[in-house]
This record gives sequence, C-alpha cells and structure tokens, in this order.
Amino acid sequence: VGMLVSVGGIPAATDLVAGEKERKTLEPLLTTLPSRGSLLLGKYLTVTVFSIVSVIAIMTGIAIGYLINPNSLTMGVESQLYGLNIQPLALVLAVLITILLGMTFSGIQIAISAFARSYKEAQTYLSFLMLVAMIPGYATMFLQPGDLTVVMFLLPVMNTIASFKMLLGGMVNYGYLFVSLAASLVFVALTLWLAASLFGKEKIIFRI
Repeated sequence: VGMLVSVGGIPAATDLVAGEKERKTLEPLLTTLPSRGSLLLGKYLTVTVFSIVSVIAIMTGIAIGYLINPNSLTMGVESQLYGLNIQPLALVLAVLITILLGMTFSGIQIAISAFARSYKEAQTYLSFLMLVAMIPGYATMFLQPGDLTVVMFLLPVMNTIASFKMLLGGMVNYGYLFVSLAASLVFVALTLWLAASLFGKEKIIFRI
C-alpha cells in the first residue's frame, strides 16, 4: 500500500505541471481568472485522487482474486485466511494515515514536477520516489508488531507501514496510531507548503 500510494499519482503530477510547461499551456492557464493557489489546489487534489484510486484498484483486484481462488494469497499452499479481527476505529485511523501519506507524496510530486524543466526530467526525478517507499518497507519487514517503537510512527512512509503491521498483527496501540496521524498531518502541511512555494516562483515555474 505504501509503495502504491507513493507512485500512483506520478503520471498525473508529471503531466499536470511539467507536461503543461512542455506543451506551453501553463503560462496561459496562469493568466486566467482563478488564482494560482486555486490552480495548485486543483492539481494537488487530482494527484491525490489518482494515488488513492490506484491503491483501491489494486486492492480490489487482490480481493477478487482471493474470492475466486483463496490460495492465490498463500502461494499455492492449501490454507484459508481466517481469524483476523480488526478493530473498526483502528482500521479507520490506518486508512486516514494512508490517505495522508498519499497527500504527502502528492505535494512532493507537484513540487518536483514544478521544478523540472520538461516531462522527461520530471519522470526521471519522480521515479526515485519508489525507493523512498521501499526502504522503510524493507526496514520493518522482519519486525513483529510488538517490536515497533514510537519513533517508527513519527517517520514518513514508515508510520503507515508500521500502522498496518500493528493492525494486522492484532496488537493495537491507539497512542501510536494517533501519533502517526498527527505526524502525517505535519508532513502534508510541509509538502503542500513546498509545492506552493515552488509553484509561486516565476523563476522556477518558467525556467528552461
């Protein structure tokens, strides 16, 4: 989920800023009635929606695959997934943290796309975001839910992965989940500020 959220909005982010630069449509767009902040917010929310939809699409496909063939999630071993008991509030918090992660990456993607001179340059920069999501995933791969520390819930990406690991492991610590939620809100604010800062600078947005 963390990896999907980090890359789901890349095509939209690349096209909505760097792509418009290349097509010479960004400058006329900025002269229209809507403010630059409104235009940025529209692009930002579009990228966020693409990120969330990509996760929903993949998870729906996995669920359908499991319904058709339960062994599709057990690598051919004859077994069933059962006994998983998830607390509703904990699940809601984990989903909110995931959405905020998507919003965080959307801000980063818009900022990078605004900084890039061309569509290809933006694609090159944005391709490295996959690594950003993979490293925390591998860092927590062999940890048990009881081994998670509060520091992990303060770090971007890792806090989302740690939240789901704890949730699916049947050990729910609401203190950790709320810490993760608060940290995610801070990350969203910082990345949106960064995107707005770059989008508002003429020497950045129109550099060639």
